[in-house]
Amino acid sequence: VEFLRHIGFDPDAVQFSYTERPPADMAVVHANLEILKDVLSPASPRRAQVMDLIRGTVKHVYGKVVIYLEEAKDVVAMESEENSVGLGTSGARERASTRGWLESLLEDIKYLEE
Repeated sequence: VEFLRHIGFDPDAVQFSYTERPPADMAVVHANLEILKDVLSPASPRRAQVMDLIRGTVKHVYGKVVIYLEEAKDVVAMESEENSVGLGTSGARERASTRGWLESLLEDIKYLEE
């Protein structure tokens, strides 16, 4: 964000709840759009800086995804082990709920590994 702020981008031009409350100054929003168009243009002299920013962000995010995948797989393995050994003493409703989030977790793992 500092790179963009340095070249005039205003990260506060659009509020988080922009669907409920429109931006206060559309001119600032349009100025932000022009800045983004400029820095994302293949012909932009700032293209190298933008690509470095993107690569750094991707590296950071993928690092977090790898940790999440490892932990998610551990949870699945522990849950599977508990069910196969018969350690689960929960009732039918709790088992159904657990099965639901476990299936969701497995879908997340599959998606992230693709």
